[in-house]
Amino acid sequence: MSPHDYFLLTVATLLGQNDRAGSVSSPNEVAATMSAAWAVNPDALAGHDPAECGLSFVRFHMVSGAKAPTWLSDFEEARRHRVRISLNRDAEALQWWMQAEALSEGIPASCLPIVCDRVESITVSPQDAEHFASWGESIPGWHEKPFIFDALVTD
Repeated sequence: MSPHDYFLLTVATLLGQNDRAGSVSSPNEVAATMSAAWAVNPDALAGHDPAECGLSFVRFHMVSGAKAPTWLSDFEEARRHRVRISLNRDAEALQWWMQAEALSEGIPASCLPIVCDRVESITVSPQDAEHFASWGESIPGWHEKPFIFDALVTD
């Protein structure tokens, strides 16, 4: 069972227990909470106990005035601020490309596809973009600008 499945099972179980205890105001509230749980990105659960996430998620949705769980708000905040890195098709940068793939060990994993697989663009965290740019600058030929870094974007 995946962590996301376990999270969903926890949410459903807690909602069922609340319903049996008579503490849920309507079936619509249960459906809305379950729908919101399904919409949680599985990546938001990484590094967290899915059962604890389920408990805090239900508390957030069922208790008036409760704050969003930290694990969820931190993930959503990180997703809001991203940098798009695109291949610069107008740049020759041959010297840079000849060395870059061989030296790719030092870049963030999120940036590997644009160097090793030559995908058109990637969207990464500002920290990964900064690390990638620092790494790229260390390779001769970077001045030819093999990539375009766009301003922060929202997914």
